[in-house]
Amino acid sequence: AIRSFQKVIQNHECYLPAYTNLIDLLVVEGEMELALEMIVEAHRTCSSNLALDTKENELQAFIEDWERATELIDSITKRVPNSAQVWMNIGVFHLLQEDFEAAQESFDKAQQCEPEHWEVWFFLAEMHRASGLPRKAEEAYHQSHELNPKEWKPLNNLALLILREYGDQTLKAVAFLEQAVALDPSQQTSVVNLALAYFKADEYKKALKLCQDLELFPHLFDEIKLMVHNLKEELERNFS
Repeated sequence: AIRSFQKVIQNHECYLPAYTNLIDLLVVEGEMELALEMIVEAHRTCSSNLALDTKENELQAFIEDWERATELIDSITKRVPNSAQVWMNIGVFHLLQEDFEAAQESFDKAQQCEPEHWEVWFFLAEMHRASGLPRKAEEAYHQSHELNPKEWKPLNNLALLILREYGDQTLKAVAFLEQAVALDPSQQTSVVNLALAYFKADEYKKALKLCQDLELFPHLFDEIKLMVHNLKEELERNFS
């Protein structure tokens, strides 16, 4: 896929979607330096662009270059002061720095622009979870799911919250994770979380089956490979 987008760029130097898709792929592969190089190249050939600045802001925040990310935020909000997506991205930026007050202000502005934006509710839930407010987080995850019932992330993270905060509600978490996996079986994060939840619920055969399914995934993340390996070892001890 990376080579395909590189060929498109060679033939159509100013085709911005090829750049943004390639940048996304490089980030997934952990090639942050190459992703930043592509952003610089895209700025050079496609000129300044809001989508490109937003993409760079996300990447700079991810690698914790807060100074550059802040510069981009100032530029973006001046150009687009009434965008829910922009204010949500700024809220996530503050959330990554654990500045919960600034994050709340940004998410409030996002909701003023678009009250029923499922992803704003999702990140509000993430903020409440990180700031030690599990009940508020649970409510926000539910609201996020209601606004977009086809999205797996709110269900996945709601289940993880339940597993962390409410030890006697494992089966409830399992049910949410089963729904998340059914919505998108290709998401290895929710699949491995379901396997771990099955293990916690003493559903060892189901946990093992999911581990075996994960091993068949074409591109399994290293972190998840390790989780699957450790879980299989634990399952073997329980079966023996």
